Amino acid sequence: SEGGGSEGGGSEGGNPDWPLLISCYLLQGLGRACYEATTKATYADFFPEDGAAAFSNLVLANGLSSAAAYFAFPSLSKGAMAATALGCSSAAIAGYCGALLLERRRHRHAR
Repeated sequence: SEGGGSEGGGSEGGNPDWPLLISCYLLQGLGRACYEATTKATYADFFPEDGAAAFSNLVLANGLSSAAAYFAFPSLSKGAMAATALGCSSAAIAGYCGALLLERRRHRHAR
């Protein structure tokens, strides 16, 4: 259409907003890379003698949590989704701190 209106959901002139799209993909990739690297390194440190079982457990937990969110989130409000995400994140932080304490105790007793 003439007149410079927005077409196709992009910026003016019908062109997509490429810098914003690329920035979002780059940030998501950086965040995922940091998560994947630190999670795998932590599992490798915590389970040096049984890595295969530890990584299998990680894949299973990720799959189950994704499936639960996929089926539950469509029926939840945005506030309930946010509360669920905050609760799971808080539980993950507490669980990591507890696992770290147990790992340090195990190393102290092994000496």
